Amino acid sequence: MLRAVYIFLAAGLLIHSTAPGQGVSVLPAPQILTINGAPVALHREDQVVSVQYGPAALAGSRPVALGVELLASRLELLGASLVTESAPPDASVVAVVQESNRDLLDVLRALGLAEELDEDRLAQAYVLSCSREPGKPLITLSACSPLGAYYGLLALCQLLDTDEGGHVSMPCVQIADWPGIGLRLAKTSASENPLRTVRAFAAWNGLMKMNMLGLQYHGKASMAPEQVFMHNVEALCGEARRDQLMKTIVYFCPFRGGDKACDFRRAEDRAQYVTLMRQFLAQDAHGVEVDYNDWPDKTSGIAIADVINLVCSGIAPGHPNAYVVYCPPIDEYWGMAKPSLSETLSNVPANVLTLWTGMGTLINTLRREDVEEWTKLTGRRPFLWVNRVFIRGQFSRELNKGQGDYVFRGEALPRDLNGLFEGVHFNAGLSTGYNRLPRTFTREGLVYLATAADFVWNPAAWKAEQSHTAAQRFVDIMTPLLGDRALIGEPVNMIPPDHPTWLVQSGAWHESDAQVIGEASGKVAVVLQREFTQENASHLCVEANVQTLELGGNMNGLVVCGFDPETKEYTMGGAMFASGHWAILRAQAGATVHHLLKKQAAEIPIERPHRLRVEIHYTEGRLRLSEEVDGQWVARLTHTAEDLKALKPVAGLATKWGQTSFGGLMTR
Repeated sequence: MLRAVYIFLAAGLLIHSTAPGQGVSVLPAPQILTINGAPVALHREDQVVSVQYGPAALAGSRPVALGVELLASRLELLGASLVTESAPPDASVVAVVQESNRDLLDVLRALGLAEELDEDRLAQAYVLSCSREPGKPLITLSACSPLGAYYGLLALCQLLDTDEGGHVSMPCVQIADWPGIGLRLAKTSASENPLRTVRAFAAWNGLMKMNMLGLQYHGKASMAPEQVFMHNVEALCGEARRDQLMKTIVYFCPFRGGDKACDFRRAEDRAQYVTLMRQFLAQDAHGVEVDYNDWPDKTSGIAIADVINLVCSGIAPGHPNAYVVYCPPIDEYWGMAKPSLSETLSNVPANVLTLWTGMGTLINTLRREDVEEWTKLTGRRPFLWVNRVFIRGQFSRELNKGQGDYVFRGEALPRDLNGLFEGVHFNAGLSTGYNRLPRTFTREGLVYLATAADFVWNPAAWKAEQSHTAAQRFVDIMTPLLGDRALIGEPVNMIPPDHPTWLVQSGAWHESDAQVIGEASGKVAVVLQREFTQENASHLCVEANVQTLELGGNMNGLVVCGFDPETKEYTMGGAMFASGHWAILRAQAGATVHHLLKKQAAEIPIERPHRLRVEIHYTEGRLRLSEEVDGQWVARLTHTAEDLKALKPVAGLATKWGQTSFGGLMTR
């Protein structure tokens, strides 16, 4: 034993047994959990818990500090409190002990560990026990690294509860735990999600003991990435490096943007590509990904191995320990390894992690013998790419038909993850899609993702029903501990009628005051400031500023000007940022289909608001969409039709992506 941190309960502690529990729930499920009798209650009227740190490295570590913050919040919710102060030695309740690697490994083996643990998995291991033995701490948590101690504190937060008398209690257990595979990565888009959303995604994945975060580029100019992506990478990688809970990998495709993409035949493009990779690492990323993926090979004869080696050699001097992940082209990242893939991998460093989705891009099951054959052909183990990890995606199933309870399809994968793969990568989402996260998360989506994280931590013991039950309790416990960072709630779909004005601050959307008009699968349109300029019986004119969140340009901002009582359709005009055109269209509320009345292709910049005007003359059956340019109104589209005369005057705002959502609608 090297050093210890002690968490104390104030003097006057009385330990007494409570009625046996109905089961112990920890997510992810520990590798070894033994119940040694009835639960134990911490009985004291004020239930004040104090924390005292010794002179250990763990005491000042960021992960332990974050774990203790969560523990303090959990105790407060249970009616106790945690304060930082000294306490008499005989009052100690929790001892957080830093062991050497060798000593912790010996303890784990004594408790039942029967496999070899490399340093990465050992660093995430912990032992947690509850004891009634006089003179000893009630709870002892042992780990050889801050991350292992943090994982133990997460388990402790879930073990603590209250008994029938309202006293804080925990099962009398002994846990020996370590991950089933060392690298567990969840990926999302750093281009198409606001910073606050990705922060929440990272926070939840960290609580689920996913230890890597993939940040993917989905912009339109690979050689000059958009500022929203660069800002998100800098912020998220820096925070992850500081907190030491997750390692970040920047997934960067060089082929996006047509003439703004990389052409590896040009020396200046090769140099710029390496410069960007170095920049990501300088922003505290732990690694980078060379992303061929679904993009055509634009290297014009430049061997892929040369590109991978260009990155490896380019980052090695300043970042020798950085991860390098490789996503092969679409005809190589699935199916049995082709000779071309084997040739590429034979010419790059052995530590390049290679993504593979299995025998198809979307698989129903993966056989052990197929993995072993792929490994034999390539000379290295794959980094398993589990595609579509979200509710109703390829790797979800309904636990009880019609109940809406979704779980990960763990039964589709081999259980010996560590023996077959270098790591596991999730294309993860929290709604019915991935990359574009919903603006707020749902309990349903988080419960599902927790069952996936549960599988990769302990695949050998994973069972769908138990995992789902544990995931529900896990989300319910952790939601209040995260507070605002949980980002859990119902999507914001409507602008309140009493809040008709939205403001732009410094040219960017100010999220704290945001009133968002609608959302579908995480794709959000922002409408800023709507006003009536003219209104009478035969004429309606509405002006609005519309702007996307600059998340890849996949959102649309529309101004509503009429409603058909018979078809229940709204008529609207505005900017279709996703496809790059002005449009006049009709759609019902919530509809996934619309009727396009007129469109005009156009370059519509997404980095600034657009001042739009929609005018409709009901008696003439004429609608005009205009944009203000340099103080002048420029007509973009005009549509004339008899059925416009029958529309009921309605003014408001809408977004169309997937479903149609409306906000701030007003009528005479």
